[in-house]
Amino acid sequence: MRCVEWKSRISVLWVAVAILTTLHMIMVIAEPGAIDDLRAGEIEGMDTGGPVTIMWVLFVLVPLLMAYGTFVLPDEPNRWVNGVLGVIVAGVWAADFAEQHELVGGPVLTASVIAGSLLIVWHAWRWPAQRTVEAGQERMPLG
Repeated sequence: MRCVEWKSRISVLWVAVAILTTLHMIMVIAEPGAIDDLRAGEIEGMDTGGPVTIMWVLFVLVPLLMAYGTFVLPDEPNRWVNGVLGVIVAGVWAADFAEQHELVGGPVLTASVIAGSLLIVWHAWRWPAQRTVEAGQERMPLG
């Protein structure tokens, strides 16, 4: 039962990361002149072609898939996938943090996504060890 509690915590954090990311994207579009830039095929100085569109979709889709994946993956791979993806998400947003000074509320949202991602890593690392018995052999997940 305790494992479900930890999976729930991590899953809720992934949903929070997706919501904060979506809110950040909305704020970028709501900036003065952003709609004109979009009409011109540009957002935040980048062409709105394939790579940027795919990047924005993945920024929301990956956390939502991980919210589900946290419940369906076995414990050992679950810890690793959540830990590694949490570090990657935090790193991507940390690299973008310096550019958020012009966006109203940008630093707060960016810091919130980074904090949420690092909490995912912490929870994955602190995942409680549970003994399982399979075919007469005792196994223990990492940690």
